[in-house]
Amino acid sequence: MRLVPLGNTGLMVSRLCLGTGTTGFNCQSAQSKTPTSEYGALLRRAHALGVTFWDTSDDYGTYPHVGEGLRGLDRASVTITSKTWALSARDARAGVEEALRELGTDYLDVFLLHEVDSPEELGRRDEALQELHRCKREGMVRAVGLSTHAILTAEHVVGHPLIEVVLTNYNKANLHMDANLKDYSKALEEARRAGQGTYVMKTLAEGKLSHDVEDALRFNLSKPWIDSVTVGIRSERELEEIVAIALRVDSVVV
Repeated sequence: MRLVPLGNTGLMVSRLCLGTGTTGFNCQSAQSKTPTSEYGALLRRAHALGVTFWDTSDDYGTYPHVGEGLRGLDRASVTITSKTWALSARDARAGVEEALRELGTDYLDVFLLHEVDSPEELGRRDEALQELHRCKREGMVRAVGLSTHAILTAEHVVGHPLIEVVLTNYNKANLHMDANLKDYSKALEEARRAGQGTYVMKTLAEGKLSHDVEDALRFNLSKPWIDSVTVGIRSERELEEIVAIALRVDSVVV
């Protein structure tokens, strides 16, 4: 699978990102309910197939699973994102330290403020954002950014000097998005042009596009201003099917 630069962060990511928060919203994710050893083995199988970008969060309950997936792998061969709901500097640092401890790693590749759904909320979480950058200067984190489900936030952070990576919703059916595709496309394109890393979630619209996986993946992977496309996978069969489709459609759109 192709590796591409994640904006100007210096990180390389696979075109597919393995999400570990399916159905996760203020509750544990579906992946967290899979036995740790079983999901760890699935992550290592994903790595063998070239899916080396993994996404987790402090509220998904999947730190043990991702940590298990890392066992026996070259840490430098995997790019890991985590996220925090922190408002304060203290909580942001605690979130980073918890992730490092539970994942069994010395650094996180990307750390995001989780679900910043208005520019005003970003202002309220500035203390946490500044602390994440202090963690970056100390070598605990390599890139800092945010996730959002709001077009106003996506537009607001274009070119923001402290937001190096943006994760937001994007799918061909315009589902689970609070504005039209044109607006999201413009925000992502401008962010990528500004040197920010971009990756997207809700590619399959929380299962609503599961009947049309190939076209859904093709739609997102065809966008040159989207670095990586997140999908949630819960079995080896799903993994192999998704990877085969991604390899096929990505080779066409390059």
